[in-house]
Amino acid sequence: MRFLNKRSGTRKSIETHKSSETRGCIETRKRIETRKRIETRKRIETRNHIEQVTPGAVYVNSRDQGSAVVEFVVLTLPLFVPFALYLAVVNTQSQVAFDAHNLARQVARAFVTSPTEDLTTPRTNVVVSAFTNSVLKKHGITSEPQIKVICAASPCLTPGSEVEVIVNILDNSMKPSGYLRFMSTSPTRVIAQDTQVVDTWRST
Repeated sequence: MRFLNKRSGTRKSIETHKSSETRGCIETRKRIETRKRIETRKRIETRNHIEQVTPGAVYVNSRDQGSAVVEFVVLTLPLFVPFALYLAVVNTQSQVAFDAHNLARQVARAFVTSPTEDLTTPRTNVVVSAFTNSVLKKHGITSEPQIKVICAASPCLTPGSEVEVIVNILDNSMKPSGYLRFMSTSPTRVIAQDTQVVDTWRST
């Protein structure tokens, strides 16, 4: 009888231990479910708050944000490279156009301020040569600009008359082949003009 009592006591302790473990597992599951419910409620409240503040807004999870950033980079990178090349070409064209207009103004000023008609050509040649060496060659333009002078009166240095200077620059640096070597096009031609008035009080 004593042996049986010991066995029955052992069985009871084992059953008590198992029941306590089962209760612990059930409580742990309940805690996990409670936490999930709380997190779900918080997410729903956050979405509702976002929709109230900004109607029509879409709630995005942090993981979705990361994947959206990667997709944005992958999709925009192939488009960004041609756009950057296009901006570089536009920048070069605007700079050369500005230089051409500046050269036309300088040549016109040198022409109308010449003391005599015989000095107009040497003075304009000096200005063109100096401008080509100091400015245009920095942008890859090696050819010398073509200069055309149009006088409104004869002789050209008649007081109060207008003198128009047209500059024609042949630019090889602005070809698409400079950036995309597989393309071959003709050089770009830049034309600028400036008009100056001969001093009314100059001696003839």
